[in-house]
Amino acid sequence: MALAFMGLLALVLAAGWLALEIGARGWVPELLVVLALGFVAGPGVTAILHVSAATPWVRDALVLGAALLLFEGTQDIPPRALAPMALSVGLLATLGVAVTALVVALAARLFAALPWSAALLFGAAVAATDPAATAALLRAGRLAPRIRTALLGEAAFNDAVSLALVTVGLGLLAGARGTRGFPLGPLALALLREGLLGVVVGFLVGVGVRLVLERGGGARRPHAPLLVLLAIALAYALGVAAGGSGFIAVFVLGIGLRERGPGVRGTAPGGRRFSEAANALVRVVVFFLLGASLDPRAFLALPPLALVAVPVVLVLVARPLAVALSILPDRRARWSRGESLVLAASRPTGVVPAILAAFLAASPVAGAREAAALIADCVLVTLVLAALLVPFLARRAGLVSTPS
Repeated sequence: MALAFMGLLALVLAAGWLALEIGARGWVPELLVVLALGFVAGPGVTAILHVSAATPWVRDALVLGAALLLFEGTQDIPPRALAPMALSVGLLATLGVAVTALVVALAARLFAALPWSAALLFGAAVAATDPAATAALLRAGRLAPRIRTALLGEAAFNDAVSLALVTVGLGLLAGARGTRGFPLGPLALALLREGLLGVVVGFLVGVGVRLVLERGGGARRPHAPLLVLLAIALAYALGVAAGGSGFIAVFVLGIGLRERGPGVRGTAPGGRRFSEAANALVRVVVFFLLGASLDPRAFLALPPLALVAVPVVLVLVARPLAVALSILPDRRARWSRGESLVLAASRPTGVVPAILAAFLAASPVAGAREAAALIADCVLVTLVLAALLVPFLARRAGLVSTPS
């Protein structure tokens, strides 16, 4: 058992190292390389690995990865810079998620013939823009600070919303086997209840962590990262035990720790190196497991037109519509035309949708396997399109920051 686990770990880390080497040369986004290597190692090609999110340890690893990434995303949010655009970011993470989910769900229903339940879960999953993919896009495009702040803030907030939507929706559908509809009323009530409980738990855990840090020398203590990991695990576990959303609890915990200063991850000696290594490991593991769990038969079951049309609708219809409806009411932010175009084009789909795809692939919901394959397709297409469109539009609009 230990030998098998260490062999799997070595395989995943080797894939990650190879992907990072290729990504550093700018040939292709690193996450796509990891996804492809996982697919090759899976039952669809070489059958070296047989993994599924239905396996308890795989699901637990994915939950841990999602929680870590959710917390990490909150630490990239500069509160003072975010304040003038708070309405825009808030609407992008709520109204924008709803608009994106509904538009792409309709596209999945029309082009892929998915049942409404699977189509709506698919829409909620791909509505997340993902901090890890967004940060990689920002590094490549060298976008101006104002655009960086908006995109990182949106990615952190809408990840929490998408995770809650899909996990609560899967739970409700699992308790209503045999139905082909989607329980929108119960979903809204469950989201409200679990969200509020998650907020309370995350706030209380955050208060406790701040007290410990303030009394014991602050975030500069060498073992502060260990305390943060403990807080993340505790917030998630208590949130779920209280009947709330563990992901919302972790998100609120991260916001609470971030608002008191530069965050806890990078102020301790070695804290930033630890954070970057943990973030990279999570991205590699998640995308490798997603690739290995993909069923080629699910891709073959999808109409070829759907594999092209659905991602195009996501990037060229749903995203611009969501951005327009979210930033137009915000008079304070005063978005320029160039900034609006760059925001509309910035639609990377990364690690959190990949985690949700793995959850869907292991779900008994009708059409879930096809929805998971469609998410992987959207991840591939949106990462490539964003990498091509965003730097080009940013240069044309004069929104590229010069290296200091």
